[in-house]
Amino acid sequence: MVSALGFAGLQASGLWEGLSQGCICSEFISGKASMNGIIASFLAKEELRSPKEIFEGEKGFFKATSEKYDINKVIYNIDSCLNSLKIMDTSFKIYPSCGHTHSAIDAILLIKNKYDLEISNIKKINIKLYPRSIEFLKGVKPEDSQSAKFSLLSCIASAIRDGSITLDTFSSDRLKDKEINDLMSRINFEEEKEFEKVYPEKWIATAEIITNDGNKIDSKIEYPKGHPKNPLTKEEIVNKFFELTKGIISRDQANRVIDNILNLQKIGDMSKLLIDSGFSYRYF
Repeated sequence: MVSALGFAGLQASGLWEGLSQGCICSEFISGKASMNGIIASFLAKEELRSPKEIFEGEKGFFKATSEKYDINKVIYNIDSCLNSLKIMDTSFKIYPSCGHTHSAIDAILLIKNKYDLEISNIKKINIKLYPRSIEFLKGVKPEDSQSAKFSLLSCIASAIRDGSITLDTFSSDRLKDKEINDLMSRINFEEEKEFEKVYPEKWIATAEIITNDGNKIDSKIEYPKGHPKNPLTKEEIVNKFFELTKGIISRDQANRVIDNILNLQKIGDMSKLLIDSGFSYRYF
């Protein structure tokens, strides 16, 4: 019953309770919200009756969730919003970890790729991030693959040791890795209030590595890889798709899916996409 109530709460409100416990918050919330949006569009298309004042009505969203609100920001400025749709600013995550870890990962990889540092020569690692990320990630312990994706310590240590963050980074064997755990003990992270002033326009992170002989090497990232102002290349997106589908579908099938997706505007019937890509009902 507790578990069922937890999933009901995630669906109803998009709450993040359970994040530090390794619950499937982000995957479930986003997927269910997208499904609900599609269902709502289908119902509207069929001209079924729905509330006309769902935001501003006496029993609508504003009254149910807020004591103070500005109707103008949502209702009467809708035309201006249509000129700058957020879907055009979509980020594509290059790493299979929480998006709030990405700037710090990039900052560390910037140092690692530039300097040939031995792990044994690293005395301390200092990470500074915008307060929102610290608020979101603090207290998360990498106890399993799910919670490790939201652990700054785990992600930073793995990036230093392996030079990348992949699905294998969060395998049970990696979580027990002594070298990774030793590196985690040398990492310190804190919020930088100045970075909050430009968030979410910029997702700033700085990294500093102090070596045993006292040398300091630092780097700074403003837009993580995959951000609209630092976008992934088509090749990077395709390679990520290959990684995510490895062992699930064949390479030939993956190539067919990629070809169909990249030529989506030419497909009139979406069922054709699934058939041509070689999917069967067992995948759903």
